[in-house]
Amino acid sequence: MKLAFVIGSNGPTHLGRLKYAESDAAKLAECFRLRRLGFEVVTATADDEPMDVRNRLYRAADSCRSGDTFVCYFAGHGRLEASALRLVWHKTDLNQMLSTTLSAETFTEAMHHCRADNKLLILDCCRAGAAVPAGIRDSTETSAKNLVPDPDNYLVLMAADRWQNVREYDSLGGGFLVHQMSEILSGPIAVHDPSQFSLADLMKTLGWHAASHNRENPDDQVPIPYLYGRQRGPFNLLPGRCDWRPIFAETGGLEFSLLPGLRQFINFRSGRENTRESELITTWIGRYPVTNRQFNNSPSYRSIGGPEGASWNSQYGWVSGFRPLQDADFNDPEQPVVCVDYPAARRYAKWFGEVSNTPSTDCIKKEARALFRVQCASDWYSAVGVSPFAQFPSYNAGRIRVGRDDGRRAPMPIDRSGSRDNWLGVADLEGNVWEWAMDDDSYGLRRPALHVRSQYDQDRGRYKALVVGGGFLDDLDRIPNSLLGDALPDGLMTSHADLGFRIAMHIPLTDLTADVADSIECFSGASPIGITIT
Repeated sequence: MKLAFVIGSNGPTHLGRLKYAESDAAKLAECFRLRRLGFEVVTATADDEPMDVRNRLYRAADSCRSGDTFVCYFAGHGRLEASALRLVWHKTDLNQMLSTTLSAETFTEAMHHCRADNKLLILDCCRAGAAVPAGIRDSTETSAKNLVPDPDNYLVLMAADRWQNVREYDSLGGGFLVHQMSEILSGPIAVHDPSQFSLADLMKTLGWHAASHNRENPDDQVPIPYLYGRQRGPFNLLPGRCDWRPIFAETGGLEFSLLPGLRQFINFRSGRENTRESELITTWIGRYPVTNRQFNNSPSYRSIGGPEGASWNSQYGWVSGFRPLQDADFNDPEQPVVCVDYPAARRYAKWFGEVSNTPSTDCIKKEARALFRVQCASDWYSAVGVSPFAQFPSYNAGRIRVGRDDGRRAPMPIDRSGSRDNWLGVADLEGNVWEWAMDDDSYGLRRPALHVRSQYDQDRGRYKALVVGGGFLDDLDRIPNSLLGDALPDGLMTSHADLGFRIAMHIPLTDLTADVADSIECFSGASPIGITIT
């Protein structure tokens, strides 16, 4: 069982009534109720007396057993009286402190005696650091980290240091802590991390956001939350990559794997011009690069008489006039097609969408709508399971890459046995051939170093793209895992012997069966990655 006790009080007017404490508690309670977190939530109302609140808290703590998770949250005023923290309730009267306030010791006692394995007390109030019982010394000049012993069997997440005030922000509609926690816990899961998202991950992310805010707003600083205490084992909050089970689909001879995330698309196959309709769609990435056999069936192949480009010569560099299908090292039907420029890759994806039927799988409805295109850069980052913040593959151990053989001068044929598949069942994302990838908007905020622009460059009147993954000629430990298309010798018209592509498929969430849609929404949270394709 996962149980959360969540309360908040703006306090009475004569004590400086807060604006957002109660709405912060309601926001966090709503977050805990999300299926991906799976908490039962216990709350209190303004009509409850402090004694009623205490009894409700004790009953909640008593209901937990070994293996359970118990989280307790309070938002509101905190008053330090006689070295003890008193939590202000709706009708607090300072002349009747004991009967009209909540003692922080009530919460710490409940946490101490609760039998749950994972226990977390969150105090989102001023003087929060005083909640852990003081040790031998007490000083207003010393941080609570140096004053108090750790709780012996639970954790305390503090919104502020012992003598800091927690502010409310009109721009956030509440306090900083709940705003960021809700964004993190309801947002897309970082699938580059193979483990589940833990409390330690939450603290790192909260600290990063607080530090970033303070750097950008030197005159409007926020306290940096911190954690006290001990826990018995992993304190996981969200599912991770280890919880995902690959889902495949096949159509037109190409196999696709479902990515655990959602996007917001504009004008998705609406068939009408000048509309701004949007819907949530899923992304399915090709399990393998497009092969010679698959490419040879397309008008792109027939229109150019087969791929032609440049091969690498150690003495002269890239030498043009190379036809891979006339070279015995490159013409295996199961080898990735190479010497394909970006426009040809886009033409293939468009043609494939025109001739392909609804993908065959039990999780896609027969009347499903599908859109095919060259993969986006964000598709590749999600599929490879690497953080977009890491430019070099060597920084991310444990990923499946095609081994580099110094004697190999051509791509390896596709291996459908699964020996080169990664956690999604996708193969050869790194080290076989470089792959074209659409330059999409989804990393505009998350990965500014990529210089990601909109897909269509209005100034030049053409689409933008990257190449990703590295090829058989490269040392993967020394090259970046993506390059802008403009950086290539011939830009988007580059057609080298180590450059191919794979395509992706989009299907609306409503066209999937309920169980798969539910699993996808669990990973995507309440805030799908935004992207606009018209």
